[in-house]
Amino acid sequence: MGEIHNVVGGCPDVLGRFLFLAGKCVGGRGPGYGAAAAFAAVALWMERRKYHRKLQLLAQQASKRPVAIAVGVGKPGDIRGTVESYLKDQGFIMELFSIARPGNMSVDDALQVIKEFTDLKGKLTAQVGPTQIHFFYAGPVAVAASLGAILDNWVPAIVYDYDKGTYHPMLQLDRVLTSGKPNR
Repeated sequence: MGEIHNVVGGCPDVLGRFLFLAGKCVGGRGPGYGAAAAFAAVALWMERRKYHRKLQLLAQQASKRPVAIAVGVGKPGDIRGTVESYLKDQGFIMELFSIARPGNMSVDDALQVIKEFTDLKGKLTAQVGPTQIHFFYAGPVAVAASLGAILDNWVPAIVYDYDKGTYHPMLQLDRVLTSGKPNR
């Protein structure tokens, strides 16, 4: 691959290289397609940043009856203590419910966790009437997908991700998002 030079100064142009490589990644068609790919990448990055800021604000907004649910299953085990610390550090005042199944997960264990989560949802709906769920999860993906389906169309739920020693709001599940029309 030859050097790509800036037309004005004859210096290697980093943007030119990026556009050339991006063009190669979209079918080897060259810098014109690279510019389109680069524009799309920048637009997606900007949207992601906007959405992340919105999630941060949503997580900090006071809801009438917010509830936190911590589910730690499989090797991670009980995450209640970590979630309690995070909620305290953020100044969130809400009741925390926890489901924990440490150790290796069998299919029966997974089904029991799903049943326990469904029962908890019914109990909370009847007794508390939550207006927002703060959902913290650590465990197998298959169980996470099942619990996400149970959260679907209940009340808005902020789903947290654990990264670099703390939690971060990752996604808000609400009727608009789960119907396939992202709410931005």
